[in-house]
Amino acid sequence: MKSLLIHREEGLKIYPV
Repeated sequence: MKSLLIHREEGLKIYPV
């Protein structure tokens, strides 16, 4: 299982793939 971690100024968003 791979998870995509996106760091943005708005906050932390995690997208499970």
